Amino acid sequence: MKAYMELSIGDSNPVRLLLDLHSQSCPRTVLNFTTLLTRTAPNGYIQSKFHRLIPTFMIQGGDFTNGDGTGGHSIYDGDVFGDENFDHSHDARGVLSMANSGKNTNGSQFFITFRQTRHLDGKHVVFGRVDMTDDDSKKLLDRLEMIRVGSGDVPSVDITVTGGGVIRKLKEREEEEQIQEVEENAMVPQDEDEIDLDEAIDDDDDVGDNENCRKDQGEGSGPDLSSMEQGQNVNEHNSADSKKAQLQERLRKLKMKINQSRQLNKKEVLSEGERLGSKEAHARYMKQVKKEEKTRKEQEMMQIHGKAYIGSEYDKKEAKAMMQSGNESIYQVMKRETTDEKNMFSPKDYYNPEGQFRNYENSVKSIRPGNLIPLQSNPDDIHSEHGKQREREGAMRLASELKRRAQKAEKRKQKSVEFEGEDVSYINKRNKRFNEKIGRNYDKHTVEIRQNLERGTAL
Repeated sequence: MKAYMELSIGDSNPVRLLLDLHSQSCPRTVLNFTTLLTRTAPNGYIQSKFHRLIPTFMIQGGDFTNGDGTGGHSIYDGDVFGDENFDHSHDARGVLSMANSGKNTNGSQFFITFRQTRHLDGKHVVFGRVDMTDDDSKKLLDRLEMIRVGSGDVPSVDITVTGGGVIRKLKEREEEEQIQEVEENAMVPQDEDEIDLDEAIDDDDDVGDNENCRKDQGEGSGPDLSSMEQGQNVNEHNSADSKKAQLQERLRKLKMKINQSRQLNKKEVLSEGERLGSKEAHARYMKQVKKEEKTRKEQEMMQIHGKAYIGSEYDKKEAKAMMQSGNESIYQVMKRETTDEKNMFSPKDYYNPEGQFRNYENSVKSIRPGNLIPLQSNPDDIHSEHGKQREREGAMRLASELKRRAQKAEKRKQKSVEFEGEDVSYINKRNKRFNEKIGRNYDKHTVEIRQNLERGTAL
């Protein structure tokens, strides 16, 4: 699918940027983009501005509500929708991709790359690219990259979307015109989308009756026909009736097919809304898809290795291992190794990198808000009402977390009991904790040295 976006830099005339969209592999993302492309702010891209530009990296837009990277919404319920897939890569200049604030948080913001950015693969959904075969689009992209930026990567001049839409092929336009003509001529008394077949046939019968009445009136007022002429008229009338009946039957079948296709389309729309209408529904749907994929793979492996499964039917674990593919087996081994490496150190071991990272994750887990919002790109907006409210909420979360940690430390202090006859190998509590951490990791390697020191046999 091809689309276009008209951009105006400053007070200059709009220039058209042609886009190739991946409508087959990313239909939901493309539908969201093309729908917003034809709407006007604050409900669409038209009259919105690009709020962020980083030379040799990318240009970002699509925030038609706030204009600073903190707003915008999708056409779906819940304002955001999940990541459709990561089939395409940020492998070239001019890649069109969705901006987000984390996993499954796609709204309306998008960005266009100025170079290859493969580190964004698996994090942002690529749903199109700039048509680099078009000279005007290529020159416009070069011109955008040369614009100067101020604080917060904000462009020094306004880059405004003045128009946009989908470029449809001639065949698609003709098909749409034909469908529209059929819909305008169809009678729809019961439902806006359904065709009343009986009424359409009755209208044709009324036309036939009127013609017969006119023939009867003409026969009564004109001269009498001969028997040969009467027989010829009867044959012509019968042939006309048979053709009329065939046309009516074809029309009836055509309208029945149109009604059936509309009903099926309605069912699919409702089912898709139930599947993907909310985050919870989307999560359930993705879980069901994974389960079906797993079942399909197991059935496929069963067909290939059915004899091995039957031969070891009393040992399910052995049968599963025998039917496991090579890639899946390697993945399971690597997953176990990663888990063992993570469990090697305690989160409280601050002096090793793994322990530091895990301790940091545990520390900020309860402070983070539910939905992460990117920082304000404009420093002046921090003093706005939205920024003050956000600051108050963050302060309340931080205060509650500090209170919780103080209570936890107090309980730990009450549980720690020191015996009078215990050996003292530390000078203060901080040194004691450090010695305990050292002991947890190195005591098992220094047992022999300590024994030799105690016996006095050390070299």
